[in-house]
Amino acid sequence: MTLMSQRDSEWAPARTTFVLGGARSGKSAYAERLAAASGLPVSYLATAASPQLDGTPVDAEFAKRIAVHRARRPAHWRTIETGIDLAGALNRAQLEIQAEAEALAQAQCEAQAEAQAYAKAEAKHEAKVPIPAVGGCILVDCLTLWLTALFYSDGKDGPCADWAARIDAFDEALASSGSRVIVVSNEIGLGVVPMGAQTRQFVDELGRLNQRIAARCDEVVMMVAGIPMSVKP
Repeated sequence: MTLMSQRDSEWAPARTTFVLGGARSGKSAYAERLAAASGLPVSYLATAASPQLDGTPVDAEFAKRIAVHRARRPAHWRTIETGIDLAGALNRAQLEIQAEAEALAQAQCEAQAEAQAYAKAEAKHEAKVPIPAVGGCILVDCLTLWLTALFYSDGKDGPCADWAARIDAFDEALASSGSRVIVVSNEIGLGVVPMGAQTRQFVDELGRLNQRIAARCDEVVMMVAGIPMSVKP
């Protein structure tokens, strides 16, 4: 066996992938391509929410951005609006994937039993029903907007009281998920130090969150001008 063929035989897709990048770096589009390429049913966890007043969006430009993202996603993907409870949304998506997998496995077992019964009745060799792999892919887009919601909730002056606990909960949910998970976030720490204590705290905490999720994930990709750059492994 050659070195190349040995590497190919040992290669396996990452279970968790973290996609980082600046504004308009192509990170969301790349993450969506990864999700589509997985061949699995996709659950899209959307953290963006357009600010509203009496049910009417107050930021038309941001609402348009959200609409563009929605239109770009395949219609058969399941979309979950997460709010600030990202851990809960990830856990719910995982439970739905498990329930669908169990239902499919049960249907396959029943089909296998029917095929075996038919083969026995016809005195033929035992029929085999192929059982395909089951599972799902969860795409989280993105951590930056989620942290923004935790830090700048409507009508609140400062972060949510339990923002740190919510980050811990998401990290734990990501670690325990058995699905293919792709997480998107912004890299905003390459510029000058921002003015304002609260803004500096946000930049610091997003940097710490990115480090934490990068350490958790099997694979880390940095998007530069639409080009994926492998960071990890």
